[in-house]
Amino acid sequence: MGIKFIDEPTPINRELRIEILECALKLEANINTLLLELLDIPDSLKKKSLSGKSGSLSFKNKIDLLSDIEVISDDEYGEFILLMEFRNKFLHDLYCNSFMDALLLCGEHRNNTMLRLVYGIEASKNFSKNKNEKNRKITEYDSMSEQEKERICLESFINLFDRTVCIVKNKIELAEKEFQGRINLIRTLSHGMAFYCKRYTDFLVEIDGMLKKHNLPDALTKLIVNECNFFTSSEEVKKYSQIDASFVDLFNQKRRKESQQD
Repeated sequence: MGIKFIDEPTPINRELRIEILECALKLEANINTLLLELLDIPDSLKKKSLSGKSGSLSFKNKIDLLSDIEVISDDEYGEFILLMEFRNKFLHDLYCNSFMDALLLCGEHRNNTMLRLVYGIEASKNFSKNKNEKNRKITEYDSMSEQEKERICLESFINLFDRTVCIVKNKIELAEKEFQGRINLIRTLSHGMAFYCKRYTDFLVEIDGMLKKHNLPDALTKLIVNECNFFTSSEEVKKYSQIDASFVDLFNQKRRKESQQD
């Protein structure tokens, strides 16, 4: 039937596989950190989806999720997918002992995968529009020695890993900044509500006191006028009104975005 049973030692290039595995593990750990920050999950060890246990989200699931919630762009998604493709080949295919092997396993996609790895996602897009340049790059690569090809692919993979880690690091910092911004906004809103409540309470207490004295219509009118002036010119009121306007603007932006998607 052509099925080969393996029962003897097989070379697996441990050094290269370990290097690829280390990169993949570090990247996935950082992706977990990003998801914990974005989803406000306090402890990944106690959660089913990000714990690394059986049944938790796969590497691909996590990348897809980041794309679905628009944390990463299409090009950034492509970078993660490219790294994942090589990760999977080195970790799951017994006969993938070099980048040359990995590219051969890509079959008809070998050239495009090589271009994406060696020249980058953006450059490979441009090659699809310029066939002559694409063919020149492929010929240039194919003319190299096996050792040179391997060296360039490994360097390109490490650069790809560095880029993806940098992407995740920047997203984590942005998520932390946005989270702190939300905390500051909520804190300001709570201060604003306390401010308004106290102001209105004091205002009503003064009115109640004047009404109990009965014959103070002029003073009561003056109090009401002063209060109206306060709520149209006070710097504190302006500050809290700007916060309210920001909230409305954010809500409207979200509604416009949802409408465009529909």
